[in-house]
Amino acid sequence: FEPILEEQGVFTTLRLLNGHPQLLARHLERLRRSCSQLALPDDWSDPPILALVRRKGAEEGVWRIKIA
Repeated sequence: FEPILEEQGVFTTLRLLNGHPQLLARHLERLRRSCSQLALPDDWSDPPILALVRRKGAEEGVWRIKIA
């Protein structure tokens, strides 16, 4: 038998309207707080997430951000 590893992680789901993530600051603050409670890295910043949205050219949709 191989051991089963349980992965701890946190996620948030946010809405994208007209190319802009809605309530992004609130979502990211909640992610940081949850990461801190689980001793996960919380030293990432907002601009890379915004750059990813722009690079993908998404205008509308739902995005899930997961940190594990």
